Amino acid sequence: MFQRIQVLYVISLALSLTLHIFNFGGDEGLKPFHIAAVLSCCLSFCVVPQKTYLHFLLLAFLLCVMLSSVFSPVDGALKNGIIIVIVMYSCYGMAYVDIKKLLKYLVVLILFDSLVLMVYAIQNPTYRYCGFYNDPNYLCSTLTVMLFMSLVAFSYYKKLVIRVVLAATIVLILGIVMMTLSRTGVATCLLLLLCYSVWNLRENFRKTIVIIAVGLCLLQFFAGNFIEGQWGLLYDRLFTRGDNLESAEGKRQNISLQNLRFIADNPGYIFFGLGPSGTSPNSARQITGLNAYRADYQRDHNTWTSCLVEQGLLAFIVMILLFRLTALNVFRVNDLRQKYLMLGLMGALLLFSLSIWQMNYLPFWWAVFLLNNEQLAEI
Repeated sequence: MFQRIQVLYVISLALSLTLHIFNFGGDEGLKPFHIAAVLSCCLSFCVVPQKTYLHFLLLAFLLCVMLSSVFSPVDGALKNGIIIVIVMYSCYGMAYVDIKKLLKYLVVLILFDSLVLMVYAIQNPTYRYCGFYNDPNYLCSTLTVMLFMSLVAFSYYKKLVIRVVLAATIVLILGIVMMTLSRTGVATCLLLLLCYSVWNLRENFRKTIVIIAVGLCLLQFFAGNFIEGQWGLLYDRLFTRGDNLESAEGKRQNISLQNLRFIADNPGYIFFGLGPSGTSPNSARQITGLNAYRADYQRDHNTWTSCLVEQGLLAFIVMILLFRLTALNVFRVNDLRQKYLMLGLMGALLLFSLSIWQMNYLPFWWAVFLLNNEQLAEI
């Protein structure tokens, strides 16, 4: 019976990630991944350790989240707090799950996701592809985690058929990311590929060079026009358009600073913050005086500053301790192949956390707890 529960838990974790691309209806309503997340949250009490330092940090952070929700002047803060609790607790078991069993399901599910997204993109051409999301950056955040798992599976499986399937999946993911024109998404995917290539170049220099050369030739032959066109559009977003990299980063920085200034001038909020989603436009209207600080009425895009502002100083400190533990676990890995790749994922998470709000975003926490899995370093 216990083994069946473990298998069900692994399946629910795999589905919680791969169903996340089906974000029907934007931010409202029931999504397919909600069912998998609630199921994995409930099962985690049965199959994963509950008395570890990682679990202590999780409980400490979630306690701060709930206190922030209770003391928040914002209607709906408690609902958002409960969402964060479910999302993070459903992902906590990633630190202890059997990675080999997880990969068995993810190989098929990620390929299915990639095919669905590519077909949908072909049928619904647009300037910046969002899939079923309302923001291309969130789609790329999910795809980055999927790319990481595909690269892990590519290293683990040795059968040619499976490797061909995984190679096709990786190419599809990269193509979809290019269509989003997400600067952060492109950067994180390139970072993962670079980290993966570094080890292969060290161990199999000639073979890796041949594979890269053949791969580039095939891409140029079959998708040269597509790649050239997307790189041109991406270059425009980086340097020439009104939403270029410099203006976008300046805008994000100003949004973060205006909320931090409000907290500095209203220290009563310093310990428990404004409440979950307290920097969102709807929440800000309910907080006396906050709108006077806001030149731009968007949510804080930075996960770290939003944590400090929304959940408060105590939660911010616990979050730093959680990421410190994650970094220590990654740096302890002896296998350089996995270490480089895990460093790439950690770098990708940090990049996304600085550019978009990820506090209740399941793939983000799924990846954070994954990096605390000791089995991952041994595959």
